[in-house]
Amino acid sequence: MDWVGLGCRASPNLGHGRCDRVHFEYLLGVYIQVYLITVCLAWIKGVSLKKESSFASRCAGSVYVLEWAGIVVAVSMLIVRLPLLLAYFTNIPGVLDYLPIARVLMSILIIAFCSVQISLALHNETVIGAIRAHFLFVRKNAARLGWFFGYLRIHFFWIMVCDAIVRSAIADR
Repeated sequence: MDWVGLGCRASPNLGHGRCDRVHFEYLLGVYIQVYLITVCLAWIKGVSLKKESSFASRCAGSVYVLEWAGIVVAVSMLIVRLPLLLAYFTNIPGVLDYLPIARVLMSILIIAFCSVQISLALHNETVIGAIRAHFLFVRKNAARLGWFFGYLRIHFFWIMVCDAIVRSAIADR
């Protein structure tokens, strides 16, 4: 099975369709995010929506978001999955040591373009228009965005502390 022309086929070398499953989970997550963005916007504006109509309208409007999702999946394939795939056929030393760096690069990419998906979901723009709107948003609200990321860092730090506490408690048993 070929997934959106990315050349990722279900084969024994890739773990029986693991690549397709990861893409399916990502695209399902995109649909859920688009739906939640719509519900939050309606809630903020005080509009009441029927579940069926809002879900149907967002599924129809999420075509614009899927183009961005395809770009993210393609970059993920190049940065994270391609070195692993090449390691099956060639001798690449330390390919598993590269994975944490690749995941950090993907996280930085997604955080750097944080408002693109929301712009696509709410305004039904093209990807180029959404990227332009993102850069305009960052230029106009750089200080607020910096504070937001600072708050995120604090929250993620405490989540990691809680995770370490729980893992150490589980390991002691």
